[in-house]
Amino acid sequence: MLLLSVGLFLLLDLTTANVIEPRLYGSSTGVSPIAILLSAMFWATLWGPVGLILATPMTVCLVVIGRHLPQFQFFETLLGSEPVLTSAERLYQRMMKGDAEGAIDIAEDYVEDHGAGRFLNEVMMPSLSLAHSELSDRAEALPQRRQLVQSFEAVINEVAPIKWPEQSKLLLIGGRTEIDECAAMLVAHRLAEEELQCRVLPPLAIRQEAIGRLDTDGVEVIVLVFMGTDIRAQARYVSRRTGPHGARCPHSGLRAQ
Repeated sequence: MLLLSVGLFLLLDLTTANVIEPRLYGSSTGVSPIAILLSAMFWATLWGPVGLILATPMTVCLVVIGRHLPQFQFFETLLGSEPVLTSAERLYQRMMKGDAEGAIDIAEDYVEDHGAGRFLNEVMMPSLSLAHSELSDRAEALPQRRQLVQSFEAVINEVAPIKWPEQSKLLLIGGRTEIDECAAMLVAHRLAEEELQCRVLPPLAIRQEAIGRLDTDGVEVIVLVFMGTDIRAQARYVSRRTGPHGARCPHSGLRAQ
């Protein structure tokens, strides 16, 4: 009976201290469960039973200080229970690393809670905005852009697959880089929800050496999709080279921001 009593006490104490209390305290105080555990170990080692009692209040105080004083924001990052990165930032990191499976997991979790439309608007497009701001359109960034595009296509095919038509009256073209082409694909997905079919072409289609072979048969509207604002010169060039389509739509630029 003595051994059973000691074993029951140890089992209940360990379960309560290491599993139940961290989860309850973490959810109610804004402190992560592992921060509660580490804080209890640290202060108990330093001050004994008194430190164990004061561990949670002092940790909460540090989190509150970090939340309201910019100089101590690292306390909230280290100890707080709120995610440090947004869903768009996490998705961008996964795509930049070429971790398509991790990116798909993030996308599926968000789509399950909020739907595919909100995912494209609130997560995927901000991720492309981050890519546009951090990756230049120069040749040295080409491997990074291609790796991001491969992950992007894997996520889109998994979350919101679409069958592209061979011919359509609306043609979307990425403005400068592969990232602009990805933005054009997002626009095409949203148009498909409105039952408006369109084709998407890469930026290579409007380069100086290829624009003369651009197939515009049956096309009534050409839309250039840019991630950014400096589009006037290239939009004017493409409008002039695409003949009557460009003449009817001299400002055919869509700024995806």
